[in-house]
Amino acid sequence: KGMRPQLEPLEHLMSRWVPDGAVFVIDHFGFCAGDAAGDGSPVDAQCWNDFVAMCARVNKLGNAAESAQMLSNPPRRGGVYVKLSAWFRNATEQHGYAHLVGRIQQLREQVGERYLMVGTDFPFVLSASVLDESDAECHSDPRRYQLHFEMMRQVVVQAGCSSEIVMRETARLLFFHGI
Repeated sequence: KGMRPQLEPLEHLMSRWVPDGAVFVIDHFGFCAGDAAGDGSPVDAQCWNDFVAMCARVNKLGNAAESAQMLSNPPRRGGVYVKLSAWFRNATEQHGYAHLVGRIQQLREQVGERYLMVGTDFPFVLSASVLDESDAECHSDPRRYQLHFEMMRQVVVQAGCSSEIVMRETARLLFFHGI
């Protein structure tokens, strides 16, 4: 069912703890699964818009003093981070990964790129059709990871984000320097 049934209780929980410095990391682009529009999209557009708005609202609670600068500066208190992972769940052959550019742009504009980080389950969930290779070859060949990583970097840059921030700095600061 994805994120839809969790939005309200999650916002309640995060709104209580983020102002006190708690950090939440939401995986898989928020996993707003579904084809509510009937267009073959792997994402429920209404759930997605509600999810992005929720992240933006909660992050403002954790950064009230810096709200005007929140989108460009690293947070000083708790917040909601969105891990851009499980790309395969957010793309189809019809839509590919290119349509994720718009989703990442929306997150950048409403939540802030410093709250975004790329994650990958590669090679464990890599579809063989993505690279036209067998899974066994993808698992054993480090060049396949480089290709996958470069594809993600290109999408992030096309969305107007700094690949250095989204693919390195956010995770480094969050997990190794205790934002």
